[in-house]
Amino acid sequence: MGFQKLVRSGITLAVGQTLHVDLQLAVGQVTQEVTVTGNVPRVETESAVVSDVVTGSQIANLDLNGRNFVALALLVPGAAPGGWWDSSATGVTGWLGISFNGGRYEYNNWEVDGRNNTDEGSAGSLNTYPSLDTIAEFRISTSNYGAEMGKHSGATIEVATKSGTREFHGALFEYLRNDALDANDWFVNRQIAPEGGKAPKRPLKWNDYGYDLGGPFFIPGHYNTAKNKTFFFWSQNWRKYREGTVISALTPSRLMRQGNFSECDPASPNFNPDIWGCNLPVNPETGDFFPGHLVPIDPNSKALLDAFLPLPNNGVMGYIAAPTVPQDWRQEQIRVDHNLTEKTRVFVRYTQDAWGKLLVPGWAYYFNSYNTATQKMDGPGKSTVLNLTHSFKPNLMNEFVMGFTMDEIAILPRAGSVSPAGSLNKPPTWTANGLLPPNRNNPLLPGIFLCGGVPFCVGGDARISWFNSNPIITWKDNLAWTVAKHTLKFGFFLEKYRKNEQLYTANTQGFMEFFPWSSVTTGNGLADLYLGRIGQYTEGTGTIDGRPVGGYPKGHWRMTVFEPYFQDDWKVTRRLTLNIGARYYLFTRIHDVSRPTVDAAFMPDLYDPAREALLDAYGNLVKDPASGHDHDYTTFGNGLVECGTGGIPVGCTAPYYWTLAPRFGFAYDPRGTGKTVIRGGYGIYYEMGKRSRVQR
Repeated sequence: MGFQKLVRSGITLAVGQTLHVDLQLAVGQVTQEVTVTGNVPRVETESAVVSDVVTGSQIANLDLNGRNFVALALLVPGAAPGGWWDSSATGVTGWLGISFNGGRYEYNNWEVDGRNNTDEGSAGSLNTYPSLDTIAEFRISTSNYGAEMGKHSGATIEVATKSGTREFHGALFEYLRNDALDANDWFVNRQIAPEGGKAPKRPLKWNDYGYDLGGPFFIPGHYNTAKNKTFFFWSQNWRKYREGTVISALTPSRLMRQGNFSECDPASPNFNPDIWGCNLPVNPETGDFFPGHLVPIDPNSKALLDAFLPLPNNGVMGYIAAPTVPQDWRQEQIRVDHNLTEKTRVFVRYTQDAWGKLLVPGWAYYFNSYNTATQKMDGPGKSTVLNLTHSFKPNLMNEFVMGFTMDEIAILPRAGSVSPAGSLNKPPTWTANGLLPPNRNNPLLPGIFLCGGVPFCVGGDARISWFNSNPIITWKDNLAWTVAKHTLKFGFFLEKYRKNEQLYTANTQGFMEFFPWSSVTTGNGLADLYLGRIGQYTEGTGTIDGRPVGGYPKGHWRMTVFEPYFQDDWKVTRRLTLNIGARYYLFTRIHDVSRPTVDAAFMPDLYDPAREALLDAYGNLVKDPASGHDHDYTTFGNGLVECGTGGIPVGCTAPYYWTLAPRFGFAYDPRGTGKTVIRGGYGIYYEMGKRSRVQR
């Protein structure tokens, strides 16, 4: 006599899931076999965590706009897209503006194969964007998760990538959208002139294509002949987006570009009633109109005009265009799984993607009313992970995860195709020097804005190149030990956070404003530009000890995060499970390690009102040493401090060590059928870089 052989099939263990399966051995003949198929619990009864799993089949069959895997997170209750949500449907750029249960966007954890995948310094945007065809499944946990989860206090999204199997599998795909299937933009059709003219078609061409291949790695007759040792999964994906944007604005007429404003004079044969709100420029030196309303154009002014303001193409002053905004993305991913022994398994996964797009007018990093000046943004990203699991015995297993991730952003200015000059750089005839000598080697033209006296408020600008990177290394270890009714978990999370970013200040090439309410105006902003009568001018520079050195400063921020934890999942009865644990958060203060540092702060308790800054009627600083009002704020003092010096802590933040975070949860199956569960929980969660804590 012995036990009957018991076979239980149809059990699926999802990523991040705790699953309890009851197995009862019955006495019987050794030849007897009992098979139970597909009888798995319908709900998770072992944990208090509120979570949902999106399976590989759902990922493959759901119709996602732009094939953006991030949109899958919106399927769970409590998820709401916010102002940072990228609804452009490109699926490869933008910020993850999703709030879970009212939490902040940057408080969410996005992990791929157990590895952090977020740019912590950019409101939680991703470093790499996994292609849908590489995702096996992912779990979204929004509340009540245990001590084994940490780092951020919001939702945790765990993505598991595909691995190879004993059989070869592959796919080849392409998804297509284009303007041949779409109607033209209504505003483009409506505004085109003259009557009967042909409106430009707003471009739209989306191509998403690629392939993947997975299977065993073997050498017939020599290695892995049983196809159970080493496996691979390889994927490549390309996306090319060509989408137009509508630009509709006013621009100087062809006569105005020659300095001739006679179209604004009702007594002139050139008078054009379609030009409204145009003031005839007055010579400030004489108080009279310019002879023939002809205003001389300074060569420097002509350079600015030809760089930033396009020729009219829609009536006498209208400009309309539907330029293409190209965006390209590609990704390669390789994963190799290897069974070292029956008890030890390791896999390595490497992902790299790269995207580039042409920024449209009005984007955050530059100002421009037209497509005469654009900026090219490039964002390569990399992510790699090593995962090693070892089963010491049936009730004791350890998982070690090590990873590296980084994304980079580079923004480069360039002239648009409609720029009359075809360049944003200063021409050889340029003679206007800036205020600060260190900036005079900047090749870019100053930005301009003109408004009033003419029927438009427009301008153009192209800031100098900007760069950003965030190389991050993490280590994580999880030990699971099952003892009687307890599943004990021990582990830690360690992150070396780095952020290297160029800081934006006022333009180093300068910014000129022309308007008819200045003290030097002709009454016409465009004429002010021609004569070089600047209403307001700003120019910035990097400084060291109050001394201008030119360019933009760059910060190099560093922080270390260490989070050990303990968790006990206690099966009190067949129906009741308690989840008890604690996690400790140790944050070093995020600080800049540049020399000299760019870390500074204002501390009210060090501010002396007797030395407050005095401003004149134009907002300029006035020095008055006799009365003590002599601080110009180009150096530290009077409340403005340099972090890490003079007794001020690094990062200008006091350390905080009382960060023990207890967790408690329960899951109760009232009928013991696995069909209904009552959950509840309590936890304290801390955020890096902040002294406050989130409690719920």
